[in-house]
Amino acid sequence: MQISHSSFRLVLVAGLGVGSVTGSTALAETNFLGIEKAAYDSTVPADRPGFFDNVNLVPKGYFIAEGGVRFDDNQGGGSTTTIPSSFLLRSGLTENVELRLGFNGYNLNSPGKDGAADATVGFKFRLHDETKWTPAFSVLPTVSLPVGNDAVSKNKAEPEVHFVFGKSLSDRVSLYSNVNLAQRLDETTGNYDLETAIAIATGYSFSDKVNGYAEYYTILPEHGGRDTHAIDGGFTFFPVPSIQLDTFVGTGLNDATSNIFFGGGIAKLF
Repeated sequence: MQISHSSFRLVLVAGLGVGSVTGSTALAETNFLGIEKAAYDSTVPADRPGFFDNVNLVPKGYFIAEGGVRFDDNQGGGSTTTIPSSFLLRSGLTENVELRLGFNGYNLNSPGKDGAADATVGFKFRLHDETKWTPAFSVLPTVSLPVGNDAVSKNKAEPEVHFVFGKSLSDRVSLYSNVNLAQRLDETTGNYDLETAIAIATGYSFSDKVNGYAEYYTILPEHGGRDTHAIDGGFTFFPVPSIQLDTFVGTGLNDATSNIFFGGGIAKLF
């Protein structure tokens, strides 16, 4: 019996378990944790460089690594240089949950003792998407772990939670806000005190590659400490959508914070 080439090809394809002679379904791309990557074609949603957090999460299946360097001209003289400043590794576990691992940097104090600061672990949850009349809303619980050098580390863990808001006012202008509640350790008594922080910021998109922001924030200790009031601003630049470069500068509005602080950094989506 003679078998034609076309019949042989049909039998071979069927034997390989392919459902169609003309094509097959492509496998979805996953990361090394086995999490399927979501479709994403926007810029990297970094959490830097401002005091406020980005209301947006890491896309599902992706990672973001971000950090930089910061210099503080301290009240009363001296300075502090932090390298890396606020390093974060963030992972999109689902569309509404991201995992966050952080390191608060190595502090170079002049004068004073140098040392590695504490680490952090936390999550960010998307609770509400932006609508015409309501802002996007996320919540960010995290805890600082006392793993740094004695000169700059705390003796106990410090839990905190950030309530993060964001609203687009136009194609170019957006508003952002944070309300943070933290348990801060009193090194003298060993007790925890409540600390409240509030940030209000506005962002402006100059182009697809350049954004800017201006921000006011305050830190309000429950007992004893001085309130902190500061303003800052900066720019972000996207040479490609998956990379953010940034720079910032700010100043304290009272003597409870730095005379001036500035720095820069990078965030990479992968």
